[in-house]
Amino acid sequence: MRVTFLGMCANQTATHEAVSFIVDAGDYSILIDAGPGVVRQILRARRFCTEIAHVLVTHIHGDHSLGFPYFVWNHFYEGMAGRKGPDTIHVYAFASVICGLNAMLDACYGSGKYPFSVTYHEVPQENAGEFEIGDISVRTVPVDHTVPNFGFRMDYIDRSLAYSSDTIYSDAFTELAHGVDLMIHEAFITKEQIDFSRKVKHATAADAGNAAREATAGELALVHVYPPYLERIQELIDEARAQFSGEVYVPSELQVISV
Repeated sequence: MRVTFLGMCANQTATHEAVSFIVDAGDYSILIDAGPGVVRQILRARRFCTEIAHVLVTHIHGDHSLGFPYFVWNHFYEGMAGRKGPDTIHVYAFASVICGLNAMLDACYGSGKYPFSVTYHEVPQENAGEFEIGDISVRTVPVDHTVPNFGFRMDYIDRSLAYSSDTIYSDAFTELAHGVDLMIHEAFITKEQIDFSRKVKHATAADAGNAAREATAGELALVHVYPPYLERIQELIDEARAQFSGEVYVPSELQVISV
């Protein structure tokens, strides 16, 4: 498995993009979340939208979903330039999120008029879910955020990763992630602002470290960094390391990690 981090920030700023990444495993490339700058980041990573036939959208907040219609449109645009894409784009999300994504696509560009189809697959909102993308097993659990949201685990052959998405510490996610090679966990702020963390339901770096320790993860990538902490990255890493003895890092944009 290989992960290409397209963004690691909790918001789009003048210098950073919101959290999104591509997972490559076997013959499949899977886009995780689609914030407003996702197409630009895919191209900056020297990739093409038409390489990607599967998209997971964890929740409807704009930093995770607003680039979706443009991502679909770019499949069409790249096709006009002669780059053959998939016959079907598969999208996995909660039912309420699917409604929002389809409404955005229809409002922006219309739907059902492309030389490919967009097929939506509903992820269970109240319970754990499971589906397969080729030989890749994907398991989901609801996590604790201000809107319905899910974290997930991917297993491919003997490698695995898990992503918390936006959440405070979640027992369900930590249990799901047990033994993964790579945990990708939100580290919005440090615990000195824990009251703010709990109010907005975003994890501290200590939460991320605790989750990685309890899950006995191999390594921990911290993402969804609150913009004021972009100049304080080492504080987030040090706080997580105080809880977890494995490798801890904040990935840079366009960094590629082998799992």
